Amino acid sequence: MTLSGVGFLQNFPKAFLRLATSNERTKKIRWGKVVFHVLEVAAIIFHICFLWERFVRPHWSDYGKQRRVEAGTIVRGMFACVVPGILCFLSIFYCILHSWLNAWAEILTFGDRLFYEDWWTSSYFSRYYRRWNRVVHSWLRDHIYVPLAPSLGRPVSTFIVFAVSAVAHEVVFALSLGFFYPVILVMFGVIGLLMVPLTATGGRRYPNMYNVLMWFLFFIGNGLLMCLYSMEYFARKNCPPSKDDSFFIPKSWSCIEVILKPGWTFHNP
Repeated sequence: MTLSGVGFLQNFPKAFLRLATSNERTKKIRWGKVVFHVLEVAAIIFHICFLWERFVRPHWSDYGKQRRVEAGTIVRGMFACVVPGILCFLSIFYCILHSWLNAWAEILTFGDRLFYEDWWTSSYFSRYYRRWNRVVHSWLRDHIYVPLAPSLGRPVSTFIVFAVSAVAHEVVFALSLGFFYPVILVMFGVIGLLMVPLTATGGRRYPNMYNVLMWFLFFIGNGLLMCLYSMEYFARKNCPPSKDDSFFIPKSWSCIEVILKPGWTFHNP
């Protein structure tokens, strides 16, 4: 192989990346696709509201009206939130990263539509994070990780990237719900970061098994998110006002006493 051929092969990935991320524009706006994606967004919002009203609200709407609650009641509510939690997780992914971004890309005649990749086939978390949201991943990589990695090293730079992303997610949750309850901050910035090295080796050796493990963690994690945020929301709504109420102090920790009855059993309703 000639030297020119070797140089072409070495520079091919970079050239392909520049081509994929170029600011190419489409020739016209297909308003039919815009309307279709906007209708998808509206349908998904209705779907999430239905999941909330039908499967989540009945289990937690009375939380905080009584000063004591049995641990079994909370456990049943947690299990009830698993399926709605994963459905909301998938619905929000499709709503934002497919329908919403494709609608605006069509309006702005933006040619590059690679907003996500096949994250659902991932067997380790580092690949999942890269494929889940290509838009945010590319921004964090180019503006935080790449500038910091030469001086701080890869582990510290990775930690900073996760910290910035986790704080941004928590700010969105706090402003939307009206209270600070750092569940997503802990799950994403702590547990999610720890899962990157824990699944790296095993995910490459046993991809099928670790893909199932990741989906199991998605089910449990999103169920806990749905459960804990619902508990805090209704605790702030139902518990009597107090002079110690604060935007930053969770009310579900102090307003309600969780009691554990000896010999209790779990019964599926």
